[in-house]
Amino acid sequence: MPRTIGAVLVLCLLAAPVVRGDDDVNWRDRVTLIASERLRGEFVDWFRPRQRTPAPDVHRYSFIASQLRAGLSVVLPHVQLTLVAQDTRLGNVPDDASLAPPAGNLGPGAVYYANTKQRTQGEPFLKLGFLTFRRAGLAATVGRYEYRDGLETVPGDPALSALKRTRIAERLVGPFDFTHVTRSFDGVRLAYDRPGWNVTMIGTRPTQGGFEVSANRELDLTLAGAALTLKRLPVAPPADVRLFYLYYRDGRDGVLKVDNRPLPVRTADHAPVAIHTAGGHGLTVVDVGPGRLDLLAWVAVQAGDWGVDDHAAWAYAVETGYQLPTFAAAPWLRVGYDRSSGDGNPGDGHHRTFFQLLPTARTYAQLPFYNL
Repeated sequence: MPRTIGAVLVLCLLAAPVVRGDDDVNWRDRVTLIASERLRGEFVDWFRPRQRTPAPDVHRYSFIASQLRAGLSVVLPHVQLTLVAQDTRLGNVPDDASLAPPAGNLGPGAVYYANTKQRTQGEPFLKLGFLTFRRAGLAATVGRYEYRDGLETVPGDPALSALKRTRIAERLVGPFDFTHVTRSFDGVRLAYDRPGWNVTMIGTRPTQGGFEVSANRELDLTLAGAALTLKRLPVAPPADVRLFYLYYRDGRDGVLKVDNRPLPVRTADHAPVAIHTAGGHGLTVVDVGPGRLDLLAWVAVQAGDWGVDDHAAWAYAVETGYQLPTFAAAPWLRVGYDRSSGDGNPGDGHHRTFFQLLPTARTYAQLPFYNL
């Protein structure tokens, strides 16, 4: 935490000359105070474990959580400073729902407990602390920020915007904000935006977060990538097309890899995970009859190292829908097909299961037991 706060203070000092140079600034219009409180109770009835348990209902429990945020954002013509602190508190987390394999943790409450071994837990941390410099379409962000892959741009068409937010964004990288702690990214983000296209590049180290309340620490992970987005196509209906590349490296030595190899083999594997992911998506919507027909495609391929094994995998999704925006409640019927590679041979030295990197899985499945 001291290293992160120190970096933010240095950035603030670097920005100070820029701030003082704006003599005609109306601070009432430039400063926004940020405050929010999310209080949520979770009532869990998980899958009943087959193995013998101390009590017959360990898979049923409830707990409560609070997510408090406070901070400010200062927006000047060419500089933006954002500082947000967060305090997460959880109460009544179950201490008997974390079982030995194969049952494991019975639901989200058990995962929170497995990370802290405390029924009541919580900790304040720096959620956001970044500076963004903007000039002539170029934006450079330095510090702790949130990143959602696929949302480098937001389409102006409402149907495309909704599809991009709910069916494209965060499939591979996101702040995991369904959890009470969430995740942030320490690093740099560069973006160059034009009316018809956008290029965004990132280099980050993600924070711990997720189901771990001690969220200020960085993990021994490296994430870097680039994305090119075409906001429209010539002589075509509204569309959004994106190509992306992501590099993920997990150098944590004490984390057991999850795959189909025997436990002794995985325990002895201390080599890092290093994965290159490339892919893209395409969205379009056309007026058909009284409504609008949409088409969506998303694809990703991977290559690299899964510890001592080599890694090669793929995934894709195709969807279509029809919306009646002028009808009451704007009904929208959608169908889709998702498919990803898996691994059927644990002993051949090849890992073929698609790896989702750092997604916000809850967006696509309340029980994300499968790849997106």
